[in-house]
Amino acid sequence: MSTNKENLDLIASYFLRKGKSGTEIGLFEFGIDYRRFDCMIFVGNEAKIRGYEFKVDRQDFLNEIKTGKWKNYLPYCHTFSFVCPKGLIDKSEVPSKVGLLWITTVNEHYGYTDRDYDSAHGIWIKMPHFLGEIPGDKFRRIVLVLISRIKFRKDDFF
Repeated sequence: MSTNKENLDLIASYFLRKGKSGTEIGLFEFGIDYRRFDCMIFVGNEAKIRGYEFKVDRQDFLNEIKTGKWKNYLPYCHTFSFVCPKGLIDKSEVPSKVGLLWITTVNEHYGYTDRDYDSAHGIWIKMPHFLGEIPGDKFRRIVLVLISRIKFRKDDFF
């Protein structure tokens, strides 16, 4: 069984590899208005923001759902998804319009045993739905925070 740190590292490696598409800019731990996404991806050619909340512990997910903390992220993104190790969260537990992405390894997903394909692999269990447009003033603030972060912490981006 993997530790929380190993699961978090696997999730991060998935996003780091995925973030090299050329049309997306990703950032771990993006915060605005006292909200902090575990990962935020700006899709440049669409001018859309995708928010992600990582869950590597079952109790953490259950607390998040119980308190409704996840709802605070919705006004700051066009789509929102929970990301977890394979099987940690069931599709039926995920709120309406919210996505669910399981992260596993290529070996585990495809059952490879003779070759070393141990890189992170994502499986969309539930695709996120468009949440609506972000109001112009809020969207501009997000972009300004991104620009500021690029200027002062450019190594944070992938």
